[in-house]
Amino acid sequence: GAAFLVCRNILKGLLEQEGDDPAVEEASWLLGDFPLDGTLPCLMRPYAVQLEELRSGAQGQRAGLQSLYATILADLLVCQPVALLLEDAHLFDDASIGVMAAIVRRCCEEGWASGGSASVEKPSSAIIATSRVPIVFDSADVSSSGMLHDLPGVMRLELLPLRDVAVELIALRTMGCKILAPPVREAILGHSQGLPLYVIELCNWLTAEGLVAGGQLSDKARDVDLGTVIPPSLHNMVQAVVDQLPAAPGVVLRCASVLGWRFSEELLFRMLPDGVAGSDEELIEQLELLEGMSLVGRCIVSNAGVGGGYSDDGECISGVESLWAFKNVLHQQVVYNSMAHAHRRGLHRRAAGLFA
Repeated sequence: GAAFLVCRNILKGLLEQEGDDPAVEEASWLLGDFPLDGTLPCLMRPYAVQLEELRSGAQGQRAGLQSLYATILADLLVCQPVALLLEDAHLFDDASIGVMAAIVRRCCEEGWASGGSASVEKPSSAIIATSRVPIVFDSADVSSSGMLHDLPGVMRLELLPLRDVAVELIALRTMGCKILAPPVREAILGHSQGLPLYVIELCNWLTAEGLVAGGQLSDKARDVDLGTVIPPSLHNMVQAVVDQLPAAPGVVLRCASVLGWRFSEELLFRMLPDGVAGSDEELIEQLELLEGMSLVGRCIVSNAGVGGGYSDDGECISGVESLWAFKNVLHQQVVYNSMAHAHRRGLHRRAAGLFA
């Protein structure tokens, strides 16, 4: 992503907690063209001199930005207890990763973060980071977020891989068979590394490549050592499925990805361009096609405080909103990130118009 984008978003969020200052959006980008006077957000005023020096080019711009973002964000985290969630840190730009690392080092030195030696008089904050394992993405697509995990004072919580018996059960269900040939079983256990979604996508990929049929080696794979076959990353497997979608379901999926991991059937219908789905029934057909490809699924949630449900024949009863969700957050991210920035921006504007 764009350099310091994560830092800008975090600063914007922290400033917005102090009120709806119209200058917050501009001030969150430290090199923005905003006045350094009384209109500066209150929390930013102590840094007016540093901002002026940064603009004058007194030091390297990148180094100056990194240092000032780290100082401001760390100071704001000290002022009040905050739980800062760095979700999907593996997708952060390297400049922002450097800032986060500097903040963590300062937190360890001063002991103001949760779990440190903070005194009862000083409010404590917590920084929580999540990231995906390396096999999900190609190495070229991932930032250096791993450096955060290696810093002193950082507690690392790691989901253990599934046991072999669980992996085998998922593979059997995915392939619709009762037994796996030994080479197939070993290949799935070896390549999936116990990651549930990768087990499913790997089984589908082996089948689509004609290497496996019904859990057994196909004729094509008789002379192939599956252990030496290098499958794509999980990200690329999902991307390949998305790329092969027919036009209409592809448009539906891209629009849905802008609405989020979980989305309303009604909002999605209103967002679609003309000619994609002429009626609710046509949209449901497209969604059910995507459901058959394990990309989305129906997710029905009752509105709070309102009665309702679904009748025996599946008709929606008053009080229930028909929602759908991507089968996995990764599916939504792959679809969303596969679109050009201009296309995404246009869809976001279209979605925003639905709430105007």
